[in-house]
Amino acid sequence: MKVTRRNLMLAGAFPVVLLIAAGYVRLDAGSVTKLLCGLVLLVAGAESLVRGAIVISRRMGLSSMLVGMTIVAFGTSLPELAAGIETALENKPEINVGNVIGSNIANVGLILGVTAMVYPVACRLTVLRREVPFMILVSGLGYVVLRDGLVSRFEASVLIALGIAFVGSSYLMDKGEGQQESKSGGSGRWWTGPMLVAIGLVVLAGGATLLVAATEAIAIELGMPMVVVSLTVVALGTSLPELATCVIAALRREMDLVVGNVLGSIIFNILFVLGVSALIRPIVVPDSVIHRDIFVMMGFAVICFPMMRTRGELTRLEGLLLFVVYLVYVVVVFRLG
Repeated sequence: MKVTRRNLMLAGAFPVVLLIAAGYVRLDAGSVTKLLCGLVLLVAGAESLVRGAIVISRRMGLSSMLVGMTIVAFGTSLPELAAGIETALENKPEINVGNVIGSNIANVGLILGVTAMVYPVACRLTVLRREVPFMILVSGLGYVVLRDGLVSRFEASVLIALGIAFVGSSYLMDKGEGQQESKSGGSGRWWTGPMLVAIGLVVLAGGATLLVAATEAIAIELGMPMVVVSLTVVALGTSLPELATCVIAALRREMDLVVGNVLGSIIFNILFVLGVSALIRPIVVPDSVIHRDIFVMMGFAVICFPMMRTRGELTRLEGLLLFVVYLVYVVVVFRLG
């Protein structure tokens, strides 16, 4: 089946339709309008962001993988960072932790799953040997930091320092590879790439804001606990920029951007989003996150390695499996609270 922009819009709306069909969400006209406008903005912003990232990688001699793991991943993680800072200032730790954990679960189960169903996600051997294990290591570090029920300012400082070191070391290791990729590009005005990225980030942020506002209002009306809202509804809303960006990149056959964006977003969420939020105000971790959700996040992180290693790609069937498991997790969280 040929994948078109129309199919992309349907794929982005699919989780919402599923929730409606399950009886969890009953939307009024205002919420429907916000959701639809948010989806349109996410797709438009993702297209601009991906095009700009490709231009930057070619002109600066950076590989698509590095751009995906840094510029694109940071950009699409801005909704999580903005939500983390806001909830830290308002002293709502359950939303903060739930958003980070829920977003990382969605990055693998929803984003990689849906993207692989659109087009199989190829993964280079160097990425399997370097970036994927580091992502698993960072996820394990997240468990260590969260398991005692409190993320202190000292732990936050360590996370941020590791994040800075990760960005710097990735750039140093990428130099040769990026210069090889850039030989085929680099034409056009120098400001085209940054302008497209900036436009894409602004539009993505606007789309995510509309979606989060609509979904939070619905969740509150249904009387769900805030940790459940943050693990599912808020995490889904703030992860939609990554989903839109990855599907657009897959349609353009930019698989390094897909893999880099997913891995980079997981790393950024733990090292920077959790780190910056806890630096502002130490985070108290809900018991349900310690005893259930952190293990689900670790499971999704670890399963990436064998799935991608078998054939050097994530197949459509494996993507469907990840997506189904993610849906089961969401239903269980809603049921158990």
